[in-house]
Amino acid sequence: MIVLLPFLCEVIDATHDPEMIRTKPAIFVKFFAPWCSHCMHMQPAYIELSESFGESIDDMDQLAVTIAQVDCTQNNVLCQQHGIGAYPTLVLFRSGQRIAEFGGDRTYEQMDKWIRQSLGMKQKESDPEQDPIDATMNFTQVVAQGHSMVKFFAPWCSHCVQMKPAYAKLAGKFNDRVKVIEVDCTRTELCNQLGIRAYPTMVYYKDGKRMEEYSGDHSAIQMGQFLEQKLQEVQMLQDVKIEDIGSNFKIIQEGWHFVKFYAPWCSHCNDMQPEYIKLAHQMKNQPVNIWMVDCTKAPGDLCQRQGITGYPTLTLFKDGEIVGQYDSGHRSAPAMKQFIQMKLEEQQIAQLPSLVQDATNQLPQLIKDKPIFVTFCINNQMCSTIKPIVNKLADTLKDTELIFGWVNCEKNRNICAQYGVGNYPTMTLYENGDRKGNYQGQADESSIRMWLLVNSDYAV
Repeated sequence: MIVLLPFLCEVIDATHDPEMIRTKPAIFVKFFAPWCSHCMHMQPAYIELSESFGESIDDMDQLAVTIAQVDCTQNNVLCQQHGIGAYPTLVLFRSGQRIAEFGGDRTYEQMDKWIRQSLGMKQKESDPEQDPIDATMNFTQVVAQGHSMVKFFAPWCSHCVQMKPAYAKLAGKFNDRVKVIEVDCTRTELCNQLGIRAYPTMVYYKDGKRMEEYSGDHSAIQMGQFLEQKLQEVQMLQDVKIEDIGSNFKIIQEGWHFVKFYAPWCSHCNDMQPEYIKLAHQMKNQPVNIWMVDCTKAPGDLCQRQGITGYPTLTLFKDGEIVGQYDSGHRSAPAMKQFIQMKLEEQQIAQLPSLVQDATNQLPQLIKDKPIFVTFCINNQMCSTIKPIVNKLADTLKDTELIFGWVNCEKNRNICAQYGVGNYPTMTLYENGDRKGNYQGQADESSIRMWLLVNSDYAV
């Protein structure tokens, strides 16, 4: 089982929680003010300190040390109670009692060592440091194979200098798994060619291809977590296999299925494949199967019958019927997953006991007997979207004389042709046996309801 590591760790905000200082077994508190430059300058080291005592708030509690901060501009009373007269002031408490105030260099290493000594804890073993690979003059060759983390820098950049020890630790930790590289942009035109505009800029490469820019804190732990996550994602891409169901498309007749229709020559299809594999991994415990269909190999006119006119086309099916198509240009795993979950929720609503009658085989009699608002539909995305809206509208107007009907034109195209329906969905109001008009507004409950209130004699 692959578990992605948490990317961010937290410094706990105790500004409005004075009980935390009194009740935690051990807590190290930074009393600060937002305008204090020294406070801001030490924040990366303080975040790294929180990571040193656990990768989550729960872990920090289990290890009996909480790393917290108090904004004295927001709770001056609390800071006065603890005698805070300068910023930042770093104080270690044990069971509510003040043990000592930290007075050393505000580096991660010094604070971590001091806390462990003060509490009688075992000193943490340090990762070995190693000089990063200088790829200034042979960048392309160095990153051509395997995993690479590249720091583009300038010698005069203060942030670049500050992160140098952390970057050396990163190199030592990943020396046999990831190439930790640096490029001096003052000695090469490469940085201009790659569009590097700020220092340091850190980018993860895989087999010579730029994959993702790192935007987190410059601590060895957080940079390490980022690389661990990238390595796990690569392993996931190798482990997860998505089946092509072109020759077995009938499998979609039962259950939920999300299908990517594609062509091998389609660059957008290829670019999105890593995200599609991530989606398959994320949905493995969900009631939705993730498939692909290569339309250049699919038998007969399968893709044509599914209305595929461009690649990739991403379609969600339920029991063989189209529930929706994902048409956002942002084809990320989280975005596609959100779309699928939204459709699952809509379907749950649509499957609730409904006041909408199936009028497919009894429409003439219903029009003759009762005032009725009829939705003519086929298996397309708009009809899938409108169904829960019609269900809710029918429930809202259940105490009126108006009834609601649904006609599935896939099952009975003759009845739909008989009533002049050529576009789907078509929503038509019939009263006293006659057609009063078609609704042509926005597909939302309030707009349809307002139209009915204006045009129907029975919707009140």
